[in-house]
Amino acid sequence: MLDATDDIREVNDRGVHTLVSALRWGGAAFNNTGWNPRPIEGSGHTFFYSLEHLIHRPFLHGQIVGLGLLLWYTIATETEITDAWLDEGQGWLTGSAAS
Repeated sequence: MLDATDDIREVNDRGVHTLVSALRWGGAAFNNTGWNPRPIEGSGHTFFYSLEHLIHRPFLHGQIVGLGLLLWYTIATETEITDAWLDEGQGWLTGSAAS
């Protein structure tokens, strides 16, 4: 990963591939040694696991993790979520969140 820090910062193909590979192998390493991979998962997964635990029902993983990421992003950046912010081409996907 250290060899690809510039690519990661630029969010190019090599940088994204490096991050995905690191996450994939990191999770596998945890599982193969009998450890739980949750410590390397982010805020979206923390939200997902907490919601499932509190509500006692399963959810579609990607939808709730995505919602968790959106919520934690707004908390971290103090961004107000508006309809315009959620429209295609706006907000966190492009790095141009409007408040």
